[in-house]
Amino acid sequence: VLFQSHMPAANFDAGSFQGHVKVYSQKESPQQKFGLERLAKVGSVKSENSPEQADIVVISSPELSAALKVSTEYSAVMSEGFSIKKIARERIAVLSRDQTGAMYGILDIAEQIQLGRTVRTLEEKIVNPAVGFRGIKFNLPWNSYRRDASLQLHEKTLRDLRYWKSFLDMMAQNRFNALTLWNLHPFTYMIRAKNFPDACPYSDDELREWQHFWHSLFTMASERGIKTYVFNWNIMVSHSFAKKYGLASYCLDDYQGKDFIGPGDYSPVIQKYMRESLVQLIEEYPE
Repeated sequence: VLFQSHMPAANFDAGSFQGHVKVYSQKESPQQKFGLERLAKVGSVKSENSPEQADIVVISSPELSAALKVSTEYSAVMSEGFSIKKIARERIAVLSRDQTGAMYGILDIAEQIQLGRTVRTLEEKIVNPAVGFRGIKFNLPWNSYRRDASLQLHEKTLRDLRYWKSFLDMMAQNRFNALTLWNLHPFTYMIRAKNFPDACPYSDDELREWQHFWHSLFTMASERGIKTYVFNWNIMVSHSFAKKYGLASYCLDDYQGKDFIGPGDYSPVIQKYMRESLVQLIEEYPE
């Protein structure tokens, strides 16, 4: 049995908006761009330079909200929240205090139109997050906490940025704002530690490929209002580090009994490596 779902076509009111909706953004941003791309999927959207000529006005300052007489609604909006308010001349205001809230407001309009409303019949609302941290825990398949075919099955898929674009789109549309990435030791896939270069087993070209992947992933997340968190275990190092320094033998690829490693290695060398790797990671990945 094949089930198919069809969302209604755009319901922009051509009589009022001459076939397309003009949108004024007080401050353009990657987050608003993402929201407008979603709005464009349900109808024709055109950028407008004047709030007076726009059909949808995206407001992100108390000054413009006062000028358009929506200060009360603006003052009720919190971080990552938004308000949708009808204003003079059958226009719609999207009010937000930050760019993520603006994106959510634009996405809400797109969703309302998909469900059959027109721009003129949009539901007015004020929406503030009930939970500040709305995250997904994602276990990565490389250097995972267990070795099993089921855990390593999707390594190729998870190196594909097209997969992550789709996943991050889903997160933004469902208002997630945090992606937490988990594996035992992420640093060797992201940096070559300056004082511990042998900890990274990859050639310069291979490492550049990894770094392109991470930079792209973090940038796409940021463009959708999603913060990225990298989690690791401080007693875990790479196989090449363990072999080079004769420490943390439980990190060797041929170590027996990986399901139970016993006491962790807290050697000063490992502590120094962890501290320096963390600092270098933050410096090299400003996203």
